[in-house]
Amino acid sequence: MVCLDEYNHREAYALYYRHCDGYPEGLGLEIVNCLKRMQKEEKAGSFEPTHENIYHRIVSELMLEDQKRFVKKPEDAFLTVQGDLEWIYVIGNFGTLDRVYVEVYKTSNLRTDRDFVFRCYGCYVQYFSEKIEQQLEQISLTCGTVLNVMEAYEKAKVPVLEEVRQ
Repeated sequence: MVCLDEYNHREAYALYYRHCDGYPEGLGLEIVNCLKRMQKEEKAGSFEPTHENIYHRIVSELMLEDQKRFVKKPEDAFLTVQGDLEWIYVIGNFGTLDRVYVEVYKTSNLRTDRDFVFRCYGCYVQYFSEKIEQQLEQISLTCGTVLNVMEAYEKAKVPVLEEVRQ
């Protein structure tokens, strides 16, 4: 799921969905590459980075499907709208291309008994690393490891310290 900061105020996120390759090294990398291309085109004078141009270019180039839904927080895309998501991407601040930010969130989908979402990456376009592809792969692997540990912990049913005291 991709949440686009509709009004640049982190108050309303428009939801867009793409069924396949939602992992950071898939859709995440495509988002980064799309923004980098726009940045190069802006510097070459062939792209005007208005709010509408950036927004529509992301939606069309990434082939995102408008869900015609809004959420106040990116986490709600998983917690209240669509419970089978694994990754959530937030793209916002479409006023100037250098200040567009990308955030990546991981969900607990199918891994733990509790539903939760955590932020695992965030960066402005102007600060994307030259090694962003490797970073996104590492994020995917690290989040998977964290959830594996949590899943194993839940299965072990280790009593919480407060339960032991009672």
